[in-house]
Amino acid sequence: MGGSWCTPPRTGRIRTTARCWSTTRRATPTTSAGSGLEAHLAWQATPATRLGVGHARAEGRYDRNLDGRIDTDLEGINISPDRSTAFWEQRWGEALSTRVQASHHADRDFKRNGAQVARFDGYTTLDLQARLALPVGALDVGVENLTGRR
Repeated sequence: MGGSWCTPPRTGRIRTTARCWSTTRRATPTTSAGSGLEAHLAWQATPATRLGVGHARAEGRYDRNLDGRIDTDLEGINISPDRSTAFWEQRWGEALSTRVQASHHADRDFKRNGAQVARFDGYTTLDLQARLALPVGALDVGVENLTGRR
């Protein structure tokens, strides 16, 4: 179920991760630059219950007209919108565990030389995953986008 502990940790354990990045790519014919951050916080409330949140953000621009200035946002196909998530994982015994996750993809405007040229309308999804231990292996079942939002 995506857990990061092999055995259940002590109640009240908090785990955090954070990562920042920045890059510049000089290639023929264009130059691009990007930066971003990703952060997660998870709390093991009980040996069977884990709650968490996360956020990811990325920015990227490139030299569209080859004048030596990085002046245009990367298009939506090359860069994702900001994303926030929250989850609840629960072990219901030795054989069954579940995870409910909400993900929000934020609105994003794309600009070229300071003028808006495209817009991404954000949305929120709700996903459910379950794992059932079998005598040999496990059965994983998931339903993505329970609300049907597109």
